[in-house]
Amino acid sequence: MKKRIMITAAGGPAGFCLAKYLKGKSYLIGLDGSADSPAKFFCDEVHIVPFAAAPNYREEMLKVIRRTNPDIIIPTFDEDLLFFDSVRDQIDCFILLSQSETLYTCNDKRKTAGTFPDIAAGTFTLEEARKQHPYPLFIRPATGRGSKMGFKIENDDDFEYALRKVQDPFIQEWLPGPEVTVDTFADFEGKLLGIAPRIRTQTRGGISTKGHFIKDVQIEKYCGIVHERLKIVGPANIQFMNDRNGNWGLIEINPRYAGGIGLSYQAGFDSITPLLTIDMEQMTLISEKMIPKYGVTVVRYWEERAVDD
Repeated sequence: MKKRIMITAAGGPAGFCLAKYLKGKSYLIGLDGSADSPAKFFCDEVHIVPFAAAPNYREEMLKVIRRTNPDIIIPTFDEDLLFFDSVRDQIDCFILLSQSETLYTCNDKRKTAGTFPDIAAGTFTLEEARKQHPYPLFIRPATGRGSKMGFKIENDDDFEYALRKVQDPFIQEWLPGPEVTVDTFADFEGKLLGIAPRIRTQTRGGISTKGHFIKDVQIEKYCGIVHERLKIVGPANIQFMNDRNGNWGLIEINPRYAGGIGLSYQAGFDSITPLLTIDMEQMTLISEKMIPKYGVTVVRYWEERAVDD
């Protein structure tokens, strides 16, 4: 019998890729906030749920989960991670989710930087940034997704503008790049099964649309450190940028599938198929060592389909 797999934000970049590559191999239940979600082209059923900021989000999510009775839930959206962490004991199914401490460390960029002072990009308090550190700097919210509402600061005017725009600012040194996203996957004991580092050679709306896969000893070492300290379960994406001396600085850790996971899948890094082997009772999965095809570039493109009213 096919496993009933629920994918949250199933029309988003990560959820859509999971549905696309799991189609026909399991019974897919998609959750999305839009009635026109492309998830309907790949999922066996799609349910419209409120956005995470809505007051009835929690209630409606629990209703649809209990009504559809999935075997496995794959959260692909940051806000969903903390929700599922809060209802673990209320849902009778397997949730692919790291432990609470890991989730909250990754959600707060200050905690992330404090956990990895040896490999993270340099950070500064507001007072330190004003008085001691030369421009450029980078300011973004301490919590939230990716580099959304992030600002490069090159002078005092930039600094004051960013502070008006960003609540609870997190201040880092500016790293010129390039930027690398590393897709990783670990078993249920936190053992790292593989990494797929890709230079983000093209992005649209913050999502990678072209990636070049590289093998880098320093990145491999740093990803091992991240997984050793956080004991991440299942998928994650770890972001690094080059500093002015050519060394990699840790920028961000997201304990979920990346929006560009389809790029890694096409490069031979298959962290999706193991979902079909999950044994919910034994808490195991079957997977070989995951290794991408280094040196390849993978591109993605848009596809249009009509949606009936």
